[in-house]
Amino acid sequence: MTNLVDAGTVTLGGSYSYANGRVTLQNTNFDFNANTAYIRLNSLSSIRTIQLWFKQEGNQTVRYFLDGRYTWSNSYWYSGGYGDAFASASFRIGAGSSESFATSYALSKFESVGEWKFVTVELPSSVSAELTLFARTSGSEGMYVTFGTCLVYNRALSDAEVIQNYEAVTGLAATMSPSMDPTSWPSSAPTNPTSVPSVRPSGEPSGVPTGIPSSAPTNPTSVPSSTPTNPSSLPTAVPSGNPSSEPSAVPSSTPTNPTSTPSSKPSAGASVVSSGLVAYVDTSKPSSFSGSGSTMTNLVDAGSVTLGGSYSYANGRVTLQNTNFDFNANTAYIRLNSLSSIRTIQLWFKQEGNQTVRYFLDGRYTWSNSYWYSGGYGDAFASASFRIGAGSSESFATSYALSKFESVGEWKFVTVELPSSVSAELTLFARTSGSEGMYVTFGTCLVYNRALSDAEVIQNYEAVTGLAATM
Repeated sequence: MTNLVDAGTVTLGGSYSYANGRVTLQNTNFDFNANTAYIRLNSLSSIRTIQLWFKQEGNQTVRYFLDGRYTWSNSYWYSGGYGDAFASASFRIGAGSSESFATSYALSKFESVGEWKFVTVELPSSVSAELTLFARTSGSEGMYVTFGTCLVYNRALSDAEVIQNYEAVTGLAATMSPSMDPTSWPSSAPTNPTSVPSVRPSGEPSGVPTGIPSSAPTNPTSVPSSTPTNPSSLPTAVPSGNPSSEPSAVPSSTPTNPTSTPSSKPSAGASVVSSGLVAYVDTSKPSSFSGSGSTMTNLVDAGSVTLGGSYSYANGRVTLQNTNFDFNANTAYIRLNSLSSIRTIQLWFKQEGNQTVRYFLDGRYTWSNSYWYSGGYGDAFASASFRIGAGSSESFATSYALSKFESVGEWKFVTVELPSSVSAELTLFARTSGSEGMYVTFGTCLVYNRALSDAEVIQNYEAVTGLAATM
């Protein structure tokens, strides 16, 4: 690739695709070490401000956003943290306010699969470096992104200049939400692409090419100009009340807002498959959780379920407050104690954030090498399978990545089927040690001592979520 300022070389490494005037880095592997595609800006004499416009296509386990360690000691920003060189840096999303890097650095602040983002990073002082985008300098642990534009300046930009570039590159008015809601994306191209060079720092060549396209690429994978109906999200009406006992039928209408916690879940009642059920936990039922304390109740046998760490309780739901950017400080969890036989696990939950390293299931209290987290899984899951909602079963060994179903702000119903039954203590949404937890609102957990048929999976999916499986 070519730097349009000085005609310098920009390296494009690894596997990529090119369509509609855009490069997509094909970092699609579940083994993060195999994600080797990257873009490298070679030998920049002075870096102070970096602006990137890109669309994240997937959320692959460990992933790097910026890495300057080819020539710039300890300067990196990845899903697990950042190097000390960024400690005094700041960043902003879209045309939003500047945020302190040291307290707000996590990639989850702006990562959102399927949406274009404009991110500005400002360093405390200028550095000379080779800068790798969307991967580690070694050419691994890359992000799965479609790349749009990169601008690098030798000075800090004013708020007005950040907004000028934001509008010039994206075609969005800065008064729009800096989250760049996909429904607000313009159906036509950026309107003023040639305005970017007017904010270049003084001293750059006057003959900078104005080679930003005059019309945006037609991107069939980008968001529509009208708001989608989103049938895969949560249901359309909230059942009223929070009954103290289970109703005998599931309401025919369901919650309208997938990003908010329903005031009371469509209760499963008799509709949940009962044969082989060994654990049933539902915090909206007072018989399962009182709303305070560190103990929940298994509704099948009245056994103890441990609720550890920091949590909040509202509208009949528990939110595990694993909000820390230091994943070792994310200590909230739910633990099903001493289950004699586990074969099928079903969870209904809403992910509130995408905190660096995070565990979904861990049985290592009593079940050797059985875990599933953002970086992989233990061998005990090698022959397992899982499905999302009422979808088809997927082989665990080839499709295990949490990014298959992680989507911040949306409720998900996930079924995990083990190849055979095990006796174990099972930790949900965290490591058995009570760290590296997920930031989630918990809805329901069902555990069975047998495999469920497709019809039974669908029955529970509809009973717990209130959604028709035909959606």
